[in-house]
Amino acid sequence: MRETKLQGFFCRAANGRQCYEIDQATPEFIYVAANFLTQRYGFSEPKRPVVGLDEVITECSKGQEKLLLGWDPWVGFYVMADAPETDALVQEFGQYLDSIIHQPEFEVYVHLW
Repeated sequence: MRETKLQGFFCRAANGRQCYEIDQATPEFIYVAANFLTQRYGFSEPKRPVVGLDEVITECSKGQEKLLLGWDPWVGFYVMADAPETDALVQEFGQYLDSIIHQPEFEVYVHLW
């Protein structure tokens, strides 16, 4: 059996905002990421998520800065800048996640299709 690890990558959303995606992450990874935003970056607790048939969306904020967090079966987990001013924050946060998601404790968040 092949061992799968989480792996993230950066891209631009259709609106031009910076995104960071982990396509093999489970929906629960949203709360892991939100916890890091709260504890490490001083963001608010995530808003109550909007849960659809095939997606989960929430946001965290700090002052005027907002980051959108979501999951769907096509993209997996994503964090997206809400405005041009938060593009650099998504880049920084994605680099942080890249530095830790290979650790064994994150294996429980690998979505096995």
